[in-house]
Amino acid sequence: MGSELKGIAVEKFDMLTRGLLPAAAAINVFNFIRDIPYYIDPEQFDADEGPCNMLVSGRGSCFPKHYLLGAMLEKLGFRIEYSLYAFHWKDQAIALPEEARRRAFGVPQTYHMACRMFSRVKWVTLDVTWNKELYAKGFPVNMDWDAESGTKLAVSAFDEIPAGTAPEAAKLAKKKFSAYTLGERLELSRFTIELNRWVRQMGNEGRKK
Repeated sequence: MGSELKGIAVEKFDMLTRGLLPAAAAINVFNFIRDIPYYIDPEQFDADEGPCNMLVSGRGSCFPKHYLLGAMLEKLGFRIEYSLYAFHWKDQAIALPEEARRRAFGVPQTYHMACRMFSRVKWVTLDVTWNKELYAKGFPVNMDWDAESGTKLAVSAFDEIPAGTAPEAAKLAKKKFSAYTLGERLELSRFTIELNRWVRQMGNEGRKK
């Protein structure tokens, strides 16, 4: 998608922002995207098609969520860049169920995506990864955003990698993920299945919009 909205994303943007000043529109956009139920679907990692596929399925992870957030905020006049964050699932404070926790120890270093927005005189982090329903489960959900301040990152990361524009971020992410060995891919896939199963069991089903 880059910084250009298309298809169902255009319709959703118009619905979320019609008649609102930029700040109020931005908050509406943030809250809507944040509350798309979390679910990892590697087919949504593409910057062009991922956000629309997420809107159709009604669920998505940090990659399509932030591509969509960035595109919508840019359309509202905000300056947006992207960053990747290196982290280990085994180091997260989330109370994973036993099988997912066990598999997390075999998962290689992986990458989270979030937006960076220029606010006043500095760049701040915006993260809409976890939907509000996960707050009661101990997830670090960003519940209140004021269209100006930064938010907390969804994961505990040990490195930030500036990634530039959406196309540049997608290219960098593809390079990082393509470096995995077959064994690492299998471990990550098995963990993803367990994580997705868990969040769905918590009632975190997709929503059609």
